[in-house]
Amino acid sequence: MPGADFPTSPEALESEWLHRVLQRAGALPAGARITGFHAEALGEGAGLIGQVCMVALHYAEGAAEAPARIIAKFPTASPENRAVADTYDMYRREVHFYAGLAGRAAIATPRCWFASLAPDSSDFALLLEDISDRRLGDQTLGCGAEDARTAVDALAKFHAAHWDATDDPALAFAPPHANPAQAAGMAAGFRAGWPRVEEQFSELVPPEVMDFAPRVPERVGALLEELCRPPLTLVHADYRLDNIFFAAKPTHPPVTLIDWQSIAKARGPLDLAYFLTQSVQLPERRRHERELVQRYHAALCAGGARNYSFEDCWLDYRRAALYLLCYAVVIAGTLELGNERGIALARALLSRSCAAIADLRAGELLPA
Repeated sequence: MPGADFPTSPEALESEWLHRVLQRAGALPAGARITGFHAEALGEGAGLIGQVCMVALHYAEGAAEAPARIIAKFPTASPENRAVADTYDMYRREVHFYAGLAGRAAIATPRCWFASLAPDSSDFALLLEDISDRRLGDQTLGCGAEDARTAVDALAKFHAAHWDATDDPALAFAPPHANPAQAAGMAAGFRAGWPRVEEQFSELVPPEVMDFAPRVPERVGALLEELCRPPLTLVHADYRLDNIFFAAKPTHPPVTLIDWQSIAKARGPLDLAYFLTQSVQLPERRRHERELVQRYHAALCAGGARNYSFEDCWLDYRRAALYLLCYAVVIAGTLELGNERGIALARALLSRSCAAIADLRAGELLPA
């Protein structure tokens, strides 16, 4: 693509470029030489917003300590999904995160060996550590209480580290979640997606949600403003099981988090509600929900958060659960899902989200 001096798709990868970049990043021991590679698409259902592939590296010699495999990430090949990524500036956010913030994010992330964005387009490339030796969550299946506690603890530590400190110039690349593109995009995406939800997924939507859902688009901006009143922190904004790797060995961090395309500034329960209402198995969420929100709030305060009561946290959690219906509707109703797992994922998000909104009576918080 014009302006990009790096590969912007798996097909454009070259052995010499990989060798040069990994050597410059210090990933290769002295004498190791990449002579070839094999790239394979990673994971059924992956790639809604980006092309992700596993790259197996071949060496001539001296490769005992060299990475056998790395992850390469590029823009999606789907024009419709690329439009979604461009609307929310997703590629720029992730490149800036890995290039400047990942090392002090207060939550484990894959090591990054290359992160670059084209100067005149949203073309980008990332080369990341292969962390497949850890246990990846599965949002379609959902998780139980033990994994939920682990994920909540890691999230609270991340939020506490950036609590009420989002005016740091180093975080300028992360916009407030209540930005015009987010509000307009969510409203438009909801309006476009809701007819498809009504037609194809109506059995997943409780009557009380079905009743008020058509009014959500005109209230999205007001919901966002409430979720972005100080005190703010950094939020991942896509904190779900498919982006969370759990430790499989004692040497692994409890949680390693990927896909930083949506990083923003907001109140922390935005992430918490997305995880609990759309990634935790429905009976487990109902059984442990208040305990998990209390656990998050206690850890947040222990990490240094001030002037934020549990009552404020619970209200923000309910309000976020309502707003996050937009995510489920956009995914279920507008994205080109591509395969059976993508459809199953959309159904899981939508059914859990709607059930949580009904359980929490979150519809009462829809602005007048």
